[in-house]
Amino acid sequence: MRPYIYILTFGLILFSCSQKRIESLDDSWRLDYNGQIESPFFPFELYFEGDSLILIDGNNFKHHIRYQIIDDSIEMFFSNKSIRKLEYRFHSDSIISIGTGKFYKFPNDFRNNVKPYELIDYKTDEILIDNSYSSIIHLVKIGGQAKVILNDITTDLDNISDFLETSSGTNPPLILYVGKGLEFNDLVEAYMWIELSNTHKVTLVTGNECFDKFYIVKDFIRINDSLWGDFFKRENIPPFPPYPIDRKEKDRTIVQIKNQTDLEKLLNTNDSTKYLIQVGNQLDLLDYLELIEKIRGKKNIMKVITAYNTQ
Repeated sequence: MRPYIYILTFGLILFSCSQKRIESLDDSWRLDYNGQIESPFFPFELYFEGDSLILIDGNNFKHHIRYQIIDDSIEMFFSNKSIRKLEYRFHSDSIISIGTGKFYKFPNDFRNNVKPYELIDYKTDEILIDNSYSSIIHLVKIGGQAKVILNDITTDLDNISDFLETSSGTNPPLILYVGKGLEFNDLVEAYMWIELSNTHKVTLVTGNECFDKFYIVKDFIRINDSLWGDFFKRENIPPFPPYPIDRKEKDRTIVQIKNQTDLEKLLNTNDSTKYLIQVGNQLDLLDYLELIEKIRGKKNIMKVITAYNTQ
């Protein structure tokens, strides 16, 4: 009988230790920047709460996921059905390792309180690579309104220009995360504030798998004067002189893209005719992403965003 008691006691001790290891995670953890990590998008902060985990990467994108620890590994379950399994080690109540990163516990008072959000989930053939020296903006929908996250502050779109402007006059590359629930008109509004800072090229982040693979679409902002006129009136901003007509726009066949049908007609066109695509600001956002992805690299096609209804 006595051996069975020893075995039971030993089993309870192991169970207690295992429970302690998991319960001890319910806190905030920050990456040791002196160590080596496997990806430029490896999380630099972790917030554990029960079986939930919030990961924050260097671009301030938050993943709200579920996780489980089995033996010496941690499995992370993302909302888009992707799963990542990494090595896990519990060093002490204040130090853990996940993958190649070592994390130290830090006070909850210093947590980043920006709410997590999901991307629009549009997958492309191009992946975001290391983005050092880029400006990062998150465009999200909150309470039916388009907002932006600038650093760790959620604010209105009219703060974009001041955020992007630099004393040198040369703005760094712009990466714009596109959240779920946004409409194309929300993106157009953000584009106008972006272009006020003399920024025209933008990389849109539209989907992800796990924490280290982000899908992108690259765009060039070109907006029609009719939209600018309404914008300046609405925002009570003195208008700047209209852009001179780009000589590249001359002698082009104009194609209006108002809906999915117009888009399919254009994408099925394989001739070398020079086109100027006028994209209505009421187009579906996913259709717009497909459009700019498919026409990229086609020198015979130019695009301008304009104003008219889809009717």
